[in-house]
Amino acid sequence: MKVRAITRDDIEPVVEALVSAFAGDPLIGFLFGKGWERKPYVAEFFRILLDVRVTFGMPALCAHEDGVISGAAMGYDVSRPVWNQNHTEKWKRLLTAAEGLDSRLREYGTLADRFEPLQPHFYLGVIGVRAGSKGRGIGRALLDSFCDTSVKQAESGGVYLETASEASLRFYLKGGFELRGEGILDEDTRLWCVFRATGPGAAA
Repeated sequence: MKVRAITRDDIEPVVEALVSAFAGDPLIGFLFGKGWERKPYVAEFFRILLDVRVTFGMPALCAHEDGVISGAAMGYDVSRPVWNQNHTEKWKRLLTAAEGLDSRLREYGTLADRFEPLQPHFYLGVIGVRAGSKGRGIGRALLDSFCDTSVKQAESGGVYLETASEASLRFYLKGGFELRGEGILDEDTRLWCVFRATGPGAAA
């Protein structure tokens, strides 16, 4: 198994892997609802986010084994580039098509922003392993590789992320993350916000 940077040619296989990985994820369920009709919206959600990362050279990694992409991780470095018009228009179309997504994203963002570190940091927005490939160390390799990119950027104090999965929370805490805060989305979806100090900026 090899972890490498995602290229534009990888976008569709990575989207397929992420849709598989997040099929039962509580946060995706909160954002899009619980039903097969949401699948095209979830795929477009990951497609747009991934295209943004590849376009702007943001951290985007995939796990590749036996010719198959088995997982991926993507986010931002210490910068937060402004999306171009193409990405913005695609995002607006998704928000229009997926009823209620806009308001749920705002609710999610409001909670997550409360606990985001003040110092410059990397943000791990998505990390997932294809169903059927879990339990083989792929998630750990992706997480460590993403955190390594933070270590190499002098301005970064660490990596921040959120999860609504108790199993994922245990995975992150075991991987050196610390809980910064938590809250409830829509009365029944708990969101945990965690941070792992890494790199020269960690003490800033």
